[in-house]
Amino acid sequence: MKRQAGFTLVEIAIVLVVIGLLLGGVLKGQELILNSQVRNVVNEFNNVAAAKYTYQDRYRQIPGDDNTADARWSSADGTTHVVVDGDGSSAIEGAWNATAPVAGTTEAGIFWHHLRNDGLVYGPRHGSPSNGPTYQLPRNAFDGLIGVQETAFTGTLPGPVICQSGIPGKAAVIIDTRVDDDPGNGSASDTGILQGVAGEDPSVAAAADYTVDDTAFIICREM
Repeated sequence: MKRQAGFTLVEIAIVLVVIGLLLGGVLKGQELILNSQVRNVVNEFNNVAAAKYTYQDRYRQIPGDDNTADARWSSADGTTHVVVDGDGSSAIEGAWNATAPVAGTTEAGIFWHHLRNDGLVYGPRHGSPSNGPTYQLPRNAFDGLIGVQETAFTGTLPGPVICQSGIPGKAAVIIDTRVDDDPGNGSASDTGILQGVAGEDPSVAAAADYTVDDTAFIICREM
């Protein structure tokens, strides 16, 4: 009678070791990706603030609120295109996720329009006289939006803030811990970190705490 071949204990052990190594590599790879995304989000806070203050230093105007932008750039490249002015009120009006170019109401969107025309951030900088500027909000490493707002979380973040949406709970905890000495409690501290549920205006509601699940958060930081 012919004996049926099977796996030896050594062969089974080798297979289990290989599976363990593969799983370990996948998990390590996921952690490396998460850490890279977290670094990107933290860097975006710093980059946006640096661009805003560079613009102010150059023109003595706030990007988005600048009421001299059209005269400066409307034909800067030899063609006619639309550059929307702000109203010069020394404040960036509008919600952080505003995109329609209306001076005095959605300057949070015009903010990016002005920075792009000055070459301080990447993205489309103008449109045509018929359809207006073709700008959109930049996106972060989690494919969430990046925006600015003059006031958010009224009473706790009174100054202009940078907001980023689409941040998973686990990443939000890490980011808050890296840039804030009092992370994850939904209240302001000396570095001005707060969080709200993604998709909402941050001035409407703040989450009581981060949750490490499928919830995505908005994180705002003072400039």
